[in-house]
Amino acid sequence: MAITSDEVNFLVYRYLQESGFLHSAFTFAYESQLAKSSVINTELPPGALVSFMQKGLQYVGIEAHINEDGTERECDGDFSLLSPHICRVAQSTSSSARSFKASNKRKRKGDGSPDAVDEMNGVDKLDKEALVLLNGHEKEVYACSWNPVKNILVSGSSDSTARVWSLPNKVEDSKAVVPKVLNHGTGPHKDVTTLEWNHDGSLLASGTYNGKTRIWNDEGEMKHIFQYHNGPVFATRWSKTSLFLLSASFDKTVVVWDATTETKKQQLKLHEDPILDASWKDDSTFATCSSDMSICVARVGETKADLVLRGHKDAINSVKWDPSGRYLASCSDDYTVKIWDPSKAVKSKDAPEGDAMEVDSNENSKKDAEDDAASAAALVYTLQEHKKEVYTFRWSCTGPGTALPDQPLTLASASFDGTVKLWDAESGSCRRTFDHQYPVYGVAFSPDGEYLASGTVGGMVNVWSLKDGSLVKTYQANGDIYEVNWNKQGDQIAACVSSGDVAIINFRL
Repeated sequence: MAITSDEVNFLVYRYLQESGFLHSAFTFAYESQLAKSSVINTELPPGALVSFMQKGLQYVGIEAHINEDGTERECDGDFSLLSPHICRVAQSTSSSARSFKASNKRKRKGDGSPDAVDEMNGVDKLDKEALVLLNGHEKEVYACSWNPVKNILVSGSSDSTARVWSLPNKVEDSKAVVPKVLNHGTGPHKDVTTLEWNHDGSLLASGTYNGKTRIWNDEGEMKHIFQYHNGPVFATRWSKTSLFLLSASFDKTVVVWDATTETKKQQLKLHEDPILDASWKDDSTFATCSSDMSICVARVGETKADLVLRGHKDAINSVKWDPSGRYLASCSDDYTVKIWDPSKAVKSKDAPEGDAMEVDSNENSKKDAEDDAASAAALVYTLQEHKKEVYTFRWSCTGPGTALPDQPLTLASASFDGTVKLWDAESGSCRRTFDHQYPVYGVAFSPDGEYLASGTVGGMVNVWSLKDGSLVKTYQANGDIYEVNWNKQGDQIAACVSSGDVAIINFRL
């Protein structure tokens, strides 16, 4: 297939004529010397240029939404000749886990290869023997969670299942591990989007893309199922001693479920856009973040938020309290991480009500002013060294409220700029930067506070020393890494892989 400049010029010439730009058409034909070309006598239907461009745009749209396995990704976003395309998955037909975030971000593929290791510290630390792939899922694995008591891992996939893996102290053969399958229904939109064990490992909560929340025991038996949401569930979070379970959804609401009475305690609409994450401070206070660029701090039983924290300039991807419950951190598409101390904020008297209310412009202005004052008082640091979106972060297992209280509290942030940054929570300074070749989706501290694991597009799982910043080990999986987590003992790392595998890394130095 060949396209000549004369053919393109003739299409433009005909477009100018048909649009009434006769003088421009004459000038263009003269300067492009169309009269000397054989194409000048070609017969074309009206609107030929626009027709070809529309067909080309359709092809680009199809090409942009073809997955690696040949299936087509659903998208309601329009394609434009001039503007970059942004995928928008319809609430009723979306298809990937944690998808309001993930549909746009986790699909930004890269080409991973073991050669990337050679560029890190100049030393090849690729460990092929220590990584075992657990097979079973039929589609991408987006979430995983270690049981806090037993060496049991649960993984969640877009194949509508969660799988519970009882792992030996050292996994050497994937065929030796047979998972318990937790089915979440059949048909589309049953992706398992979020998983979390309660504090003693006796109950597991899972959320799915069709808005349902399930509770299972540690044997894999379903105890409860409920649907209070009208959109995907992006987060299921147990309170500190598992008195309550909170679910946060695309439908802009949170539901608090009472584990004692086994009933819904309340449902609140705290945000104007989808809620992307939530975190408990204790058994009564929790925080939520949203693509509406705000954070709400609320208490169980109340009908409105105690505090609304504003300051981010784009969607807030994650929010987490530190182990002591003093600091609250958030990360955003605005390239920043913010550390807040909500106890320093002036409580808003007119925080958003749980039900939508009509208010006049004066009341809105008053709310905004109070929220701004509270946010300014609560903001401790804005950490702003990243060059692209910050997708996630983790607090360290050190500092007040942990088993290692004498060690400093730190925070690790993972960004699409290919870096993980380690921040000192008390000073707000960046202590280290860990460079990667590709965007980083997952990061996790080891329980002993000595190592940091990171997972990237391209399938690289890196383990870094927090003492000297060196790269200790690198592991290569067969797809993008969406999440990494250490087990309680700190000798195994689980990684969620886009290929449908669960990577288990036996980490012993």
